[in-house]
Amino acid sequence: MSKQTIWLAVVAVILSVAVVAYAGQPAARSDMKHIVDMELQHTGEASVSPLWPKDGELAGGGEGKALGPLVKGKLRWSLYENTISAGCSMQIPGEITTDDGALIRFEARGHGMVPDPQKPSQWKVGGAFRFQTEDKRYAWLNTTLAMWDGTFNADTGKAFYKLYTAN
Repeated sequence: MSKQTIWLAVVAVILSVAVVAYAGQPAARSDMKHIVDMELQHTGEASVSPLWPKDGELAGGGEGKALGPLVKGKLRWSLYENTISAGCSMQIPGEITTDDGALIRFEARGHGMVPDPQKPSQWKVGGAFRFQTEDKRYAWLNTTLAMWDGTFNADTGKAFYKLYTAN
């Protein structure tokens, strides 16, 4: 395993802990810039390769929407995961085709857990996103490390993510 992969994993774990600690607390996000909301639908199809070494087993993928405020468009993604007793760790490579024609590649690292054993299909998820783009309008994303948190419903295959970065 390379030093870069280890470093990314360490950062993802630290940010995941922070996201879980602050999830659902809008006041705690007052010093954060809201980048984008994402709506993802699992279709089972996986078509996006990871930007960095693959971590986990391919669990599927799908399509979705980037809903703004700073990035809007359509997205497609894949999911690689390592299942553990308390949930899973995730690697989510994907691409956003913005409404204005830019291509933005991303990769998320994070964790998922079921907070209520009585609702096993309701997951909390969170971690860190990195981006790559050649489009000058979105070049600022190449140096952005975004924290994300959200939910996943295993019954419907829908996930909702919110991405933030420090101001």
